[in-house]
Amino acid sequence: MFKKILVTILLTLSLSSHAITDNDMDKYVQNKSVVLQILGATAYYEDNCQGLTAVGDYYRNVAMILHDISEEDLANNPKFKAGYTIASYFKTCDRITKEFKAMGIQRFLEQD
Repeated sequence: MFKKILVTILLTLSLSSHAITDNDMDKYVQNKSVVLQILGATAYYEDNCQGLTAVGDYYRNVAMILHDISEEDLANNPKFKAGYTIASYFKTCDRITKEFKAMGIQRFLEQD
């Protein structure tokens, strides 16, 4: 429990300078289902568009530590696969970044 609290505090503090509110971070870090879907969507973005920013990489690493998720867990997880599939429905990289912007987490994705 202490580990989760510490990781959450560190993530919130490090991302606060990137215009992501505490409420958004709580919403996007504490809920494992949401984390897995975001990780799936960002994986699609990495495979088909560009990479993640330093903020996106940091979120990914901390979220995986916080929820004890391994790379092997991702490959077979239905929530991860759902996030990946949903991102594919948007057809363009610009549309994916617009969806992330609507969620307030566009700084996770590298953009032109």
